[in-house]
Amino acid sequence: MSIIANILTNMSAEDKAKLGKSGVKVNSDGEHKLTIKEAYEIASEGGTHPRFVLKMEDVEGKTIDWTGFLKQKVGKDDKGVVKSGEYSVNGVKTYLDTEGAEYDNVRVIGQLNNLWKVVGLDANQFGAGIKPATVTFPEKGQVAVESWTALIGKQFTGVSSYVVSADAKDANKCWRTQELNMDALFNVNRLSNAEVEAGKTEPVAIIEAVKKAKAAASIKYNDRTNRACIQELKIIQSGGTIPATESATTFGAAAGIPVKPF
Repeated sequence: MSIIANILTNMSAEDKAKLGKSGVKVNSDGEHKLTIKEAYEIASEGGTHPRFVLKMEDVEGKTIDWTGFLKQKVGKDDKGVVKSGEYSVNGVKTYLDTEGAEYDNVRVIGQLNNLWKVVGLDANQFGAGIKPATVTFPEKGQVAVESWTALIGKQFTGVSSYVVSADAKDANKCWRTQELNMDALFNVNRLSNAEVEAGKTEPVAIIEAVKKAKAAASIKYNDRTNRACIQELKIIQSGGTIPATESATTFGAAAGIPVKPF
């Protein structure tokens, strides 16, 4: 039997739709019309590091992910003093004065609340439709999650910026990826929540958001002194173009676009 025919027989319809695309990850900054494919809460073993995961696709089937951590820990300021004060702990305002004490990341919850409204869901029903589910990982197998079913399949317009990171094995090689700005969310008609509430029909805020996104290209924190990353960031900032191909297989879940410095 033909090798190709056998592959196509076993391939899902979703993967077939991606054949012939120039990569599997969103590889350009600016605005993207996105469809939510997965939306769930997950925690590490022992219930630590709870986070919210969004997996989305653009109109070409290219993917972009976002993870928001649902808890934070009290830290110290630049003088070494614990940042004591009132924090939200499981929704209750609580005074914390101990370094490492855990509290709610209300910023991330607020971003998700805005997303809920942007995709056209009832603000008064925020969080409705959460159901137990599982997600399969290559190494860990099936992991229990809380799936936000109401978000799945919904569309919105997102804005992303370049993030440059060093290759784990080759310090002279770097990658371009996209980081979604969850503080700049727009509906399918490119309108912000504020514009919708004001009865606006012509998108204005997204124009400024895209300008800021294109100017916000950055280097991953741990790689900020890497020479190749610094050089690649300069290329992006000067309007350099993205290579047309990726040196990673379609099913290799490439982290982005690998580029070598001159």
